This record gives sequence, C-alpha cells and structure tokens, in this order.
Amino acid sequence: ILFFQVCRIVRVVRVLKLVRHSRQLTEVMEVVTSAKQEFFVLIGVVGVVILLVGTIMYFVEFQIAEPRNEQLPSILHGCWWAIVTITTVGYGDIFPKSTLGQFTGSFVVLF
Repeated sequence: ILFFQVCRIVRVVRVLKLVRHSRQLTEVMEVVTSAKQEFFVLIGVVGVVILLVGTIMYFVEFQIAEPRNEQLPSILHGCWWAIVTITTVGYGDIFPKSTLGQFTGSFVVLF
C-alpha cells in the first residue's frame, strides 16, 4: 500500500513539473497568485453572507413560524440551506415551509 501512495505522489510531482513548460498554465498560476488577496476577501464576504442568511432563515423558519420547520433545528442547518441555495445546487433536502420563509428564500435566490 505504501508503494502505491509513493507512486501517486511521484505522479503529482511530475504533473507539477510539467506546469512550468506550459505558457497558459504558468499565466493561470501567476493570475491566481497575484489575486490572492481578492480571493481571501471574496471567501470572507461569502462566509459572512452565508452565516447571516442561515441565521435569518433559522429564526424565520424555526423561531417565528408556526408550526416550526423541523428541517431547520439549528443555525448550522440554516447555513447549509444558505450554501445550497446561494450556489444554486438546490438539493431539496431542506426548504422553507412558511410564507415568510419562502419569501426570504426567494429574496436570497434573487440577490
């Protein structure tokens, strides 16, 4: 098993060595490294938005709505709903049931 792991590592290293021979891949790496700060800002903003929207959906669906939506028993479940909704994956495992929750979800999808 150790032999196969070493072989995989050697393959990855060989592919990385090929990157410097390709002009396009070198340009992509330069762009990614030069925009490192912008990527961190983007990740931070998206993280805050997910946390904010997940918390709002938790309070709308589990704290305010009657009957309570048992699919959203915590803020983390709300954050999962926000990630799935914002990335437009839409698994359908968690969804708002109340009118206010559906309105909030529509607002999140549109903006």
